[in-house]
This record gives sequence, C-alpha cells and structure tokens, in this order.
Amino acid sequence: MEPYPYSISNLLVIKELTMCIFCAAIPVTLAMGARLNAKQKNNQEITAPQGQAVHLKHLPVGALTIFAVSGLTVSAVIYHTHFANWQ
Repeated sequence: MEPYPYSISNLLVIKELTMCIFCAAIPVTLAMGARLNAKQKNNQEITAPQGQAVHLKHLPVGALTIFAVSGLTVSAVIYHTHFANWQ
C-alpha cells in the first residue's frame, strides 16, 4: 500500500473525472433559480387570497437565471477552448 493515496496515476484519473467550475455551476444556478421562482410564486399565492391589495416587489427570477446561465455557458466555452490544458 502506498503511503500517500494520491499517486500520479490516481491524480490523472481524478483529473479526467472532475468538472470545471463553470460547468459545475450551471446546474446549481438552474436549481437555485427554479427554487427561488417557486418560492416567489408560493408567496404570491399565500398573500393574494387575503383580499388585500398586495404590492410586493418581485424580481424577474426566470430572466435573471437565464442571464446567469448564459454567462456561465459563454465562460465555460471560452475556458474550454482557450485556457484548459488537459494534456
């Protein structure tokens, strides 16, 4: 047994299996956007049936999520085409 579990061959396998930070952030951003959108819609449904005029400031969560995912996608493409040295 090796004294250090991360030999060069193991590191090469780990490097091939890892995901870049941009690619990993895309599904996380989508999940957070979906959760915030659902929470915002749930708050609308809770306050609306009371019969009071409710003037809540709502953020366009869907548009902000799409904007963030688009930026991450462009960043990932730039990173993988210009800066990633996998060899």
